[in-house]
Amino acid sequence: MTINKNSKKAQLQVSFAWIFAIIVGAFILFIAIYSATKVVKTGETATSAKTGKEISALLNPLETGFETGVVTSLTMPVETRVYNRCDSLGNFGSQTIEISQKSFDKWTETSDGAVFPNKYIFSGNVEEGKNFILFSKPFDLSFKVSDLIYLTSAKEKYCFFKAPKDIKEELENLGQENILVEDVECFRNGIR
Repeated sequence: MTINKNSKKAQLQVSFAWIFAIIVGAFILFIAIYSATKVVKTGETATSAKTGKEISALLNPLETGFETGVVTSLTMPVETRVYNRCDSLGNFGSQTIEISQKSFDKWTETSDGAVFPNKYIFSGNVEEGKNFILFSKPFDLSFKVSDLIYLTSAKEKYCFFKAPKDIKEELENLGQENILVEDVECFRNGIR
């Protein structure tokens, strides 16, 4: 029996070619997956920052003018967290609104926020939900100083029990669905 030296050499080259192709293919696949996740993260951050800037545009119609109060709703396409941060630097300080949205069952991280040097937004440090309610009331000191804007999640119920008559009437006139007056069930389960 004679052994052909060329056939063994050809088998070794084919095996090396397959191993090389598998290694290069795995490397290319790794690079593609890594790049795709980076692009998705960049897109999520851009979307969150863009949403924060859009909230700034939505706050302008809340300026009350001669009205006593304005209520509006804000609906997000996905579950959203609104972070409200205050900075006391400067003459009057400023506020920063940052948005984090749920994507693939994870919250996006953002460091870009909308900065408001002339808006006064009152809310919890973090408001979470898909629907939010914004209402605005003028702040007067013998003349109108500014508008105070309140941001709440529509999921939260705020309860006023035994409120003074003028406060009760003002809250009822707002017509805000998550503020309840003299509701015993809300008093047990909601935020007092």
